[in-house]
Amino acid sequence: MMSEEILERLAGFSSIVDIVLAAYVDYETFGAGRMLTESFPEWTHSPLLSLRDDVYAHQSALAELLGLSARMGGLENRRIAVSWGFGSAFGLPTTAHSLILTALIMGANLRVVAPDKFSLLRRVMREGAKVANSAGGQLEEVHEFKGSFRDVDAVFAFNWCRLDDFNHPERNPQYASEFKDWYFTSETLPSSCVFTTEPPLQTELMTSKELLQGPASLATTWLGRRVAVLAATIVWMAQRAAGDDRVVLV
Repeated sequence: MMSEEILERLAGFSSIVDIVLAAYVDYETFGAGRMLTESFPEWTHSPLLSLRDDVYAHQSALAELLGLSARMGGLENRRIAVSWGFGSAFGLPTTAHSLILTALIMGANLRVVAPDKFSLLRRVMREGAKVANSAGGQLEEVHEFKGSFRDVDAVFAFNWCRLDDFNHPERNPQYASEFKDWYFTSETLPSSCVFTTEPPLQTELMTSKELLQGPASLATTWLGRRVAVLAATIVWMAQRAAGDDRVVLV
């Protein structure tokens, strides 16, 4: 559908529901989905929760941070690495973008580890730097895999796509073939480091089976945390709406 059709349909049903859960990704123009999502509140009367768009996935990031916080006893002053990993899925780095900003707000220190050919969105990194400065935290970026995790408390890894080739996804394997050694094992990380990722779980491509299913991993509890965060958010929004407050989380 055209953008106008999507917005008109949204306006048509928003007045007859209690809460709108929205997700929109534009697979033709990177960032267009985010722009459209940001206009949703103008077309809705009900509380609105954006699950994800092509730039951010705040709900997924909160699910990851829930697991990390529970395992480490909080996030303040913790060192968290957000890392690209070798694979063949090449999903959008939406959770990585949201995790950086949200973790910094919650007092963590962030290190982005990615080859220069698989960098995250520069706009997000600039925003993250501002958040880090205001929160008294740190945000750094490195392009080497070896040695980048020796002092971290937790790692979120994902095989995200090249944003420079958003319209040419067939080019991803060619560039990724240079970084097959971006592979996580128990030996890659400190003994006390927590490891997490989100589906698809590509065993023996991005991570070893031993690490993925081992005691340091949160990957196998991803769905439970994702549901818990969504349910808690819906309850919170419903309670606010009961007091005549219109809540919009985009």
